[in-house]
Amino acid sequence: MEYVSYIIKYIIGSIRYKIINNAESIPFVFNSRIRVFK
Repeated sequence: MEYVSYIIKYIIGSIRYKIINNAESIPFVFNSRIRVFK
């Protein structure tokens, strides 16, 4: 059972990591597009 809880924590952690990376990369892409239009 300890294995299962460890795997679940790992999956949740990886999902949070992807969400945080996407949240940080979206404004970066948005700002770079605004600079191109200016």
